[in-house]
Amino acid sequence: MRKQYAQFQMRLPHDLKDWIAEQAEANLSSQNSEIIRAIRERMERDNVENIRAKAQAMQAHADLLEAEGLGLLTEPEEDK
Repeated sequence: MRKQYAQFQMRLPHDLKDWIAEQAEANLSSQNSEIIRAIRERMERDNVENIRAKAQAMQAHADLLEAEGLGLLTEPEEDK
């Protein structure tokens, strides 16, 4: 079955249009493919940044719990 694609018109500054054309020629691809590649690379970068931010938030929360003696890796204190 043939894929269906959404279409839309786009206005670009001349320098950006020229850059896309240069990239397409250098990569032996279409300008459309270059635009899709650039958008997908940005999506991937944003996903990595979101994962990194979530991991940092989780680590900060774990550090706080550990500091309060509520961490999962905290060993019970022995009675002295």
